[in-house]
Amino acid sequence: LAPVTQDAYIPSMPVMAVELHTTESAVGLSLQINWILSGLVALALGIASDKYGRRPSLLLALACYVVGSLMAAVSPNIHCLIFGRCIQGIGGGSQALCYAISRDLIEDEEERSRFNSTLAIFGCSAVVLAPTVGGIVAVFLGWRMVFVLLACWGLVALFNIFALLPETKQSVQQPALNAPSADDQGTFAPL
Repeated sequence: LAPVTQDAYIPSMPVMAVELHTTESAVGLSLQINWILSGLVALALGIASDKYGRRPSLLLALACYVVGSLMAAVSPNIHCLIFGRCIQGIGGGSQALCYAISRDLIEDEEERSRFNSTLAIFGCSAVVLAPTVGGIVAVFLGWRMVFVLLACWGLVALFNIFALLPETKQSVQQPALNAPSADDQGTFAPL
């Protein structure tokens, strides 16, 4: 979702600035804030998915993505657009969970590398195609429809994850860092 989300509305930025009575720089800020939040949230989602599980973390992120996309679609001003893009950015951080889930499900390293390479190829293709598709949608249906379609795409992903993806993280109890091991008689075990 993240590459398409970040680039799909770029061709519409001048029109958005006029319609929202703001500058193109302010509309561009919504793009940059989304990038920053997606990156920061990816770290937080990684930690949350280790603690609470991949599935609930992914479902929460995708729900935020859908809500943020719809907020951006109906935003009456630049402040609401930026806020919607912030919420949407939380969902954009879910991309990192794909790699954690593939690690959980695919034991063979070669097969996992092929799968992750395929994900990367789709991501690169999305970066190239998103502005073109977003521009075509905006010309015929308006820039707000770009965000509505992103919300629909997120909703499809949300329902598919809910219906088809079980929890992939195995519950492994990790010993505390300061817990002595049986081998060392009270000293820290080597890392």
